[in-house]
Amino acid sequence: MIKNENQYLHEHIVSDMEAGIDHFYIFDDKSDISVEKFLSDNYPELLQYCTITVVNEEDLDRTLLEQENKQVAVYNNCLKLYGNETVWLSVTDTDEIWEGDVKSYLKENEDKMAVFVPWTIHGANGHITIDYETLKDAFSSDVISLKDFDRNRNVSNMHLFYSGKSIYQCDKLLEASDEFFIDVHALIKRENLGSPRDSKLFISYNYWTKIAKEYYKEDGNKLNIILHHYFFRSLEDFLIKKSRSYTHLLNLSGTMDNGESIQKWESNWAGLDNYFDINNIKPYDPIVVDLLKKYNVEYVSKLRNPANYTLSVSELMRDPNSSKAKQFRRVFKSLKDQQNQTEKLPKILITGISGFIGRSLAKSLINQKYPFEIYGIDINPLDIEKEIAEKINFTQLDLRDNSAVKTYFSSNRFDGVIHLAAISRVAVAELEKEVCIETNLQATKNIVNQLSYTPNTWLIYASSRKVYGEPENLPVKESDPKHPINIYGECKLQSEQYIQQNVNKYIIFRFSNVYGNEYDLKERVIPNFVEKAINDEPLIIEGGDQVIDFTYINDVVFSIISGINGLNWGNINKDIIHLSPGVGNSLQTVIDIIEEYLGKKVNVQVTNKRDYDVVKFIGDPEHRKQILGEREFKSLKDGLGNYLKDCISKV
Repeated sequence: MIKNENQYLHEHIVSDMEAGIDHFYIFDDKSDISVEKFLSDNYPELLQYCTITVVNEEDLDRTLLEQENKQVAVYNNCLKLYGNETVWLSVTDTDEIWEGDVKSYLKENEDKMAVFVPWTIHGANGHITIDYETLKDAFSSDVISLKDFDRNRNVSNMHLFYSGKSIYQCDKLLEASDEFFIDVHALIKRENLGSPRDSKLFISYNYWTKIAKEYYKEDGNKLNIILHHYFFRSLEDFLIKKSRSYTHLLNLSGTMDNGESIQKWESNWAGLDNYFDINNIKPYDPIVVDLLKKYNVEYVSKLRNPANYTLSVSELMRDPNSSKAKQFRRVFKSLKDQQNQTEKLPKILITGISGFIGRSLAKSLINQKYPFEIYGIDINPLDIEKEIAEKINFTQLDLRDNSAVKTYFSSNRFDGVIHLAAISRVAVAELEKEVCIETNLQATKNIVNQLSYTPNTWLIYASSRKVYGEPENLPVKESDPKHPINIYGECKLQSEQYIQQNVNKYIIFRFSNVYGNEYDLKERVIPNFVEKAINDEPLIIEGGDQVIDFTYINDVVFSIISGINGLNWGNINKDIIHLSPGVGNSLQTVIDIIEEYLGKKVNVQVTNKRDYDVVKFIGDPEHRKQILGEREFKSLKDGLGNYLKDCISKV
């Protein structure tokens, strides 16, 4: 994947072809001059060896995008699109070039899913600005890779993740594509997507270590291929990369108090110090200062005395307990404390946070460490685990009280509001229609009216399949006619209309019978059936003809978080989306799954259908997939199985 690096493509492609690479899949991340136009205008003879794809985030895995793994998302999209037409796939950048007999090396490793090749890292030769034409012009002949390894230490303890690349065998990887993702340097297990990088290694460290030791033997490289890595071409090139994607140093200052974490800091920032040290460039030269300012990079040396530039990263790493290192960390901690006082995370408000979906969402946001300051309001006390509750700014509030709502919103300004608070059971709404109107409609209007004072605040609203009444066609599209047959559906529909008329940025999610964890109301159909079946009590079915599109709670939470990110990033402006798998299941199917899981028959009693119940609903999932990604929602059998397992474990 490249962006605005066309000038290096010719050298990169031709050199790799000499090493045995047959074809190039280039993902153009919206370069100012497209890759296709550049090659067509300058090197048309290379086009036959290239497949050029413009990066489109709508085609990428949203889970990876939400975790800021755009590169990984692109690589997996490449595997999905082109994996069936190639045997081995390597992921390299324009500053990495193969040398040697790549095909012979891969032939020797046909039994492996992936092979690892360490980098040979070349040092830059002193360019400050981008004033060179080729990679070789920008680099010295010195190889600095050996400086990264102390031969007296166990190589497996080094940060080999930052010292090489993998080549993947596509047919074997595609067979396991539901379990693994391609990373830049290795394979990620799907279950480890959110974990620290060192735990993502799939191929064993023993294999990595063996190859690295072979590669870095004192008498030279023992592999028959080399991957040259031209770390950065000039100071300006390095600053461009930092301004675009590297972690800002101050964000890592808190780790400086922990000796083990200093290595992470060095891996991100040693390059800049090394560039100055190796090339004898002073960080306070006017041209350097201007470049730092141009690319908005705050260099760590601003903490040092310009006349006494002595504390380099390498010195800090050599002796982290030295007086200089300790002083440096104290200064860092002071800066971090100041930063924390002024840093403002996006403020997210969840209404109905003590409810089923509200608690599930808050718990996920906090456990997954999403960078939001979370506020919550509910008419009931906050009923959630203590360690989660401590991280929520909670206020007990009745949203029907317009005066209280005004006071609350005048004291708080939110980036976004997730409005979940409602009477959520149709039966209760029918018995207390006036209360339903006040809670489900008027309370929504109270919130929307306050958002008019902060027009940039987005809103996610929890609506329902009930707005359609008995649908005319199945599956139901978001645009299909709406004829609610109960007060609950009518209030939800009127709330939707009020939001569309008065909110600048919103998503309306139409839920369809959400189920799946201990926070759910025991009176709802699946918790009710499960509890009665476990306790050998009769299951009451009112009508018996219902076909329902049941939605697992984890899929709902994931979709809401995707919506939050879409609204925050500006990818979504105004939309209405079904949250349902698009699969209808009868109540008898629910009972069959319960009986199969419990290994026993249950007593079922059928009574008359209630007039206000919608009999059949199946939501069309296509629009949801188009906007939020191709994620398939969990099947009823799998989701209900998980729920049954949790319920039984608590008996």
